[in-house]
Amino acid sequence: MLRAIFLLLGIVAFTASQAPNGTSACDFYSSSATAANATAAQKAWITQFVVNVFGGNSTVFSGPSVQGVLSAATFNNTQINLVKYFDGTMYSTDGENGQPQAVNWLDDGGVVALENGRFANTNTSNQL
Repeated sequence: MLRAIFLLLGIVAFTASQAPNGTSACDFYSSSATAANATAAQKAWITQFVVNVFGGNSTVFSGPSVQGVLSAATFNNTQINLVKYFDGTMYSTDGENGQPQAVNWLDDGGVVALENGRFANTNTSNQL
């Protein structure tokens, strides 16, 4: 889990480092991915970015293959599957009074909802 966090932070730092001084990552990348640089374009780019990070390569981004945090993989001949940290099968988050709790963060569509331009399928999801 810690590696996933560092990977995500590294990706964020890398994307921020590509933008010129005074330009946010959203402004820089949404305008390079779409003709417009408006709120809707930035929201679309962030959604596409999150889909790519969690689900792996999609038709949105081209370039080197990205496995995605939620995709099973092998590292140093060890099978790794981080889905269990997000699907509620492990006590992986702090609940009330700091007690460990199992929460299904993918309870309402997961990556599929994001690929369809929604954060979740309903307004009552843990994904929001």
